[in-house]
Amino acid sequence: MEINRQETLRLAIAAQESGKLQEAEHLYDLMLTANPNDVEVKIRRHSLLSYSHKTAGDAAPSNEVLEQLYHQYNAGSLKRAQRMARSLCKNFPNHPIAWKVLSAILLRRGDSLQAAEVSRKAVDLAPKDFEALHNLGAALAALGHLDEAEACYRAVMELQPSFSPTYNNLGIILKASGRFNEAKEIYRQAVALDPTCAAARSNLGNTLAALGDVSGARASLEHALKIKPDLAEVHRYLASVKKFHEKDKQYVAMYEQYQSLETSPDQRCHLSFGLAKASEDLGLLEEAFSYYSEGNSLRKEHLQYDSSQDRDLFASLKASHLGFSKVLHSVADESFSIMPIFIVGMPRSGSSLAEHIISSHSQVRGGGELTHVEKLGKPLATGEVEVTPDSIMEFRRKYLEEIAKIAEGKTVIIDKGSQNYLYLGLLHTAFPEARFVHVKRNASAVCWANFKQYFPANGFGYCYALDDVVAYHGLYEDLMSYWNELFPNAVYELDYEAITVDQEAETKKLIRHLGLQWEESCLRPEDNDRPVATASNLQIRGPVYAGSSANWRSFAPYIGDAFASL
Repeated sequence: MEINRQETLRLAIAAQESGKLQEAEHLYDLMLTANPNDVEVKIRRHSLLSYSHKTAGDAAPSNEVLEQLYHQYNAGSLKRAQRMARSLCKNFPNHPIAWKVLSAILLRRGDSLQAAEVSRKAVDLAPKDFEALHNLGAALAALGHLDEAEACYRAVMELQPSFSPTYNNLGIILKASGRFNEAKEIYRQAVALDPTCAAARSNLGNTLAALGDVSGARASLEHALKIKPDLAEVHRYLASVKKFHEKDKQYVAMYEQYQSLETSPDQRCHLSFGLAKASEDLGLLEEAFSYYSEGNSLRKEHLQYDSSQDRDLFASLKASHLGFSKVLHSVADESFSIMPIFIVGMPRSGSSLAEHIISSHSQVRGGGELTHVEKLGKPLATGEVEVTPDSIMEFRRKYLEEIAKIAEGKTVIIDKGSQNYLYLGLLHTAFPEARFVHVKRNASAVCWANFKQYFPANGFGYCYALDDVVAYHGLYEDLMSYWNELFPNAVYELDYEAITVDQEAETKKLIRHLGLQWEESCLRPEDNDRPVATASNLQIRGPVYAGSSANWRSFAPYIGDAFASL
């Protein structure tokens, strides 16, 4: 609905001055729906809000000063805007606008912890300000407090159902929590509210890919690029879900942006991986290797990876585990209603296939790459927190509370967190009832698959140089040998190549080890429609097949002797 801004503003001011506050609020909201960045309307709407900390004598900054603050923020002058906002917060501590703008500035500058604190102040002062609530949700999400962030976003949707950014952010939380179907519907609402939002289109495309809807994913990603053709990350996503048969329009667009002097290193990194995938599809292996090498080099430089970090981590894991023996029996008799299955192994080793097979069983829920172990347990596993019966039990309780949220009535939950092999000592101590499956694959195939994969998370710095990934694989093998010596027969070794060659025999052995009754559905993982958010989400939608571990050999002339020590 088109509105006359000046006439609507006149009516809103008249309603406000005559005490008809709900009518005035409705009119202000109509104008903000038409133009969310209308600074004057934002400021006038604030005067309607009842502030829990406001008193009759409270002073307020002038509208001109507040307009100047918004101007600095919208112009990207964040340092100047931050100084101004802090001054206003000090001089007018019970006025919410400066607190809200300060929280938005802190979010843009990556200071999530302080942004959450400032956002809470803004929300306390103006509980009905949907933007302040949205900022609080964004800060909490960045801190990993997903339940609290979701509550904030849903409160925003109650207050302002047409505010599309909240729908997109809520979709990100739902997807991160493994609630892919809910995320899909929320993203669709975001797109309906703002058809020009390329981010929502892109996020919808990635969610559809995880749900196995490849054509829907491709269409959504292509639509995002029509809205904003220079989104390098979306080009990389799209390249990963399609097969290139020629240097098509997308290839040309990627190449032109890759060549542009205005392209940032981060954009060039995404484009390099996209062009590498396209070149590999087209059989241009020398070009593909060159693009893979450049993309990896840029990613490593961005992450500032140093292999000594991982050497120190693995050493601390071994040293810290010596203290676990004193609490090993403290949870032995602890009752449980959910049994975890931890699938471990190097990324790209076949753990997604193993999860897809096991979760085809009627009693099993595949949880995907959960992050609870690392978030809750890393301080224990590395010696930052003292290992005691109480600390182990606290970790156990919190972890089980988290996975119970996704159980959906199942009694067995799979956790294939990508870093869980690091924490096997902790997991074996805290969950004596658990089952552990270690997926092993040809070392050269694993290292190559890691090198050619862009990982959005920052914890995979070792993947972006061939010598780094080979060295890391050595650390991983050494650590797994250490765990196997400590816990003989506790970890089931699943050979990826063997299960692709003799699927039935290997699958039956695996299911028997897990203590589950045999079900024929475990031989048909391609019929399993559970969401898969890893890079394997397309491959595992088809029947199990052999031979993929030899694909790296096509690049052997360019790899040289990098894998000689494996």
